[in-house]
Amino acid sequence: MRLLYWKKVINTLNESRFMNIIQTLRDFYRIEQFRPSILSIIINPYYFNRKAIYNGLKLFSKRLNGNLLDFGCGTKPYEDLFEVDSYTGIDLANNTGHNLSKDKVDVWYDGNKIPFNDNTFQSIYSSEVFEHVFNLKEMLSEINRVHKPNGLLLITMPFVWQEHEMPNDFGRYTTAGIKELLYKNNYVILEHLKSPGYFLSIVQLLSAYIHHSLLPKSNSLKLLFAPIIIFPINLLGVFFNFFLPINKTMFINHVILAKNIKE
Repeated sequence: MRLLYWKKVINTLNESRFMNIIQTLRDFYRIEQFRPSILSIIINPYYFNRKAIYNGLKLFSKRLNGNLLDFGCGTKPYEDLFEVDSYTGIDLANNTGHNLSKDKVDVWYDGNKIPFNDNTFQSIYSSEVFEHVFNLKEMLSEINRVHKPNGLLLITMPFVWQEHEMPNDFGRYTTAGIKELLYKNNYVILEHLKSPGYFLSIVQLLSAYIHHSLLPKSNSLKLLFAPIIIFPINLLGVFFNFFLPINKTMFINHVILAKNIKE
């Protein structure tokens, strides 16, 4: 009986050690999803897309100031990039696309009217949200209403990407399309990054396809297989991108800095 007991203890310890390793990998993976380091090349099937978003936000976030509204804040993964007086996160009540952390969302709204007075915020930021807004024209008008004149708007949004957070995925916008939509709601684009570029976008889509369609469904197994399958694809993408010509006519993501020009 004693021997069986100790065997059980050893097995439990081994299982606990294994689970700790898996949990550590999961925590590392979550961080790398939003803030990809060089190590992300090894495990992140979205490396090129997420790196482009992160670099764009790092480049422009310091230009925002005053009190900031994070529209569609989710878990606020990039909050510490902004050096502002106050940071308010708003998100959709009863969001069926994904589960939101209630301790991150400061204000819930109904999807139609933003519950703040006119000209409340000096800066407004929204990342990977506009594709989920069915009535984007009306919502941009609402965003402009609560935005102070001459304030800055920083947004990221996909151009070529798979459907996600269904059934709340409604739109993709070309350069001309989003420019016109912003202008009609009193915004003029100051800076527009289109990345990661044609070749790396193809590599990114291939990596995402393999991750979704060919790897096991288990997230833990995906993590274990990623260094074997995802890493070579990402590495070859980085290598060949040094030699191939730059072409921005096809890309994964917009990163846009715009100015509020309302009187």
